Amino acid sequence: MKIQLKSGLFEVLPFFLLSRILFFAILAITSSVSIERVPSREGVNFHLHLQEDFSKIKERVTKTLLSADSSWYLEISKYGYPEESSATASARHWVFFPAFPLIISSLAKITTSTLLPAIFINAVFFLVGLSVLSTYLSLSGFERGTRNFIIGCLCFHPYSYFFSTPHTEAGFFMLLVTSLFLASYRNSHLLLTGVLGFLLCYRPTGILIYPSLFLGAKNKRIFIVCSLFAVLGLSYYFYYLWQLTGSPFAWLVNQKVWGRGMGSYGLMGVLDEVRNIVLPWSFSFSHFLVTVLAICALSYFFFKKNFSFAFMILIPLLALLQTGTLLSVSRVMMPIFPVYIYLASVIKSEDARTMFLLSSAVVFGIMCLLYSLNVTIAMT
Repeated sequence: MKIQLKSGLFEVLPFFLLSRILFFAILAITSSVSIERVPSREGVNFHLHLQEDFSKIKERVTKTLLSADSSWYLEISKYGYPEESSATASARHWVFFPAFPLIISSLAKITTSTLLPAIFINAVFFLVGLSVLSTYLSLSGFERGTRNFIIGCLCFHPYSYFFSTPHTEAGFFMLLVTSLFLASYRNSHLLLTGVLGFLLCYRPTGILIYPSLFLGAKNKRIFIVCSLFAVLGLSYYFYYLWQLTGSPFAWLVNQKVWGRGMGSYGLMGVLDEVRNIVLPWSFSFSHFLVTVLAICALSYFFFKKNFSFAFMILIPLLALLQTGTLLSVSRVMMPIFPVYIYLASVIKSEDARTMFLLSSAVVFGIMCLLYSLNVTIAMT
């Protein structure tokens, strides 16, 4: 098994390095250039100036990496959760689960920084997750070309820069793949319990995909026993929120303030959004395409009677759509790897796969540029 994991690491390394270098290169170049507006006959032109002060470049890179939800996670790692009634009408940190901030906080004791440990640990998590996925696919009978295509889809997903920023996508992806791998191929009960515990405490999606992991487990009795211990961490978080805010579900109640209707408009609200290509803070067209792809994928797995993969896609997707918005659908569905297995079943020729990955890399580069420029549609 160790040899297979090592082999998986070498398989995924080129995709990992190319995609991460592309992201950080775009981020560095964008932060090194300043733009000056110049009046002209046609209205306005723009001059580009190369920034020579490294401290200012570093400052701009830092500000970009702290955009979107990053600063919320780092604040939790420094100061914990705010003590306030769950009925507040303001956005609060409770919607973010505690596992990732706890990891950052632990590493920050060594480095005296929170941002650098977050970037480093997510790089490790993403690489490990890719390696475990490659090994899982190999043991499941997928040939190398198909494995490489699936790994490439993940690395060059248009939103995959979130795997390298201080967010939970990388850790959640690693925990999801590892938990399914352990439940399917390994007899490591203690390790499985720990991984499942972290998965539940990493982000709310962990709760939603739990039924699919049960369906995919080789020994369901052992999985249930491991789950009983794994759920203790999440239960403690809910108890902590109850003591802090008066409600163990403060993380769920506060979702409305973050733009999620929690069923107020349901699918009608989603259909209303589909008419728009972009909205403030939401790239609706992208999220719509991902929704269609996810529906096709879950239909495929239901037809194949792979109910583990089908429910892994279905339950998070339904939970997102019932809030009445497409907001963040692309990001939430990105770590759900069965979607890429479905793509590999549809795109079979080597030339078509190469063209698809090249196209994905181009879109990925564009989205990295938009993210580096703090364009809101690239931040959700």
